[in-house]
Amino acid sequence: RHFQFRTIFEKNGVAMAISHPNGSFKDVNQAFVDLFGYSRSELMELSVFDLSDPESQEETKRWMDKKEILDFQTIKKYVRKDGTPFWGRIKTTRVSGNKGEVVLQFGVLENIDELMKTTEALRASENRYRLIAENTTDLITLLDDGFRFVYVSPNVKEITGFSRKQLLEKPIFEFFQPQDVPSLLSFLEGLDQNTNPEKQSIEIRFKRKDGSLKWLETKGVSIDDHASETNGKLIQLISSDVTEKRKAEKAL
Repeated sequence: RHFQFRTIFEKNGVAMAISHPNGSFKDVNQAFVDLFGYSRSELMELSVFDLSDPESQEETKRWMDKKEILDFQTIKKYVRKDGTPFWGRIKTTRVSGNKGEVVLQFGVLENIDELMKTTEALRASENRYRLIAENTTDLITLLDDGFRFVYVSPNVKEITGFSRKQLLEKPIFEFFQPQDVPSLLSFLEGLDQNTNPEKQSIEIRFKRKDGSLKWLETKGVSIDDHASETNGKLIQLISSDVTEKRKAEKAL
């Protein structure tokens, strides 16, 4: 069994380490050596604290002090020998002795630096989008592949009289005149194929909560969103209230 464990431990492509209760290393595999850039002998002179980013050392100490916890995992920053930081997901299992005391700790460390960078980029993009949506006078909405609202900008009540809650998860067609629905459906279904800007825009009457009608000039685009549960497809609509413009044109 010991031979089998050594083979799995050494040959595994995932970084693994065995440490003492105080955090000093007892053994590491080659993937761990490659990840941090230290030699195996250098790592035997270090502890888990030496590899942790200074800002996460206190968190590491808190986990180490909780002797009653036998299994835990966390995401934190580590630092390589050359000083470059990276994000890692560490899963730790503690081995207890006959008296219940912790005698060894077995850790599996996954480098998730690219995942964290992607997550941060998405979060920054979402924040920029939210900032625009919350400060524009246009109505910004997202539809799923069933043409249901999955996002509406905060100014929706000002324009439509409906709250965000009253629109979300409802089909868009419920809020337009029946005679306008075929044109709206054709417009939405054509967004995937149309590259002509004129065909990516429509002027259509929206039925407000009080029953009055507002003319909206709506521009749409079909976007891929494989992180969602919408088969990777969403429709973004940006609608401007052109009711007064239409009245002025009719009066001329």
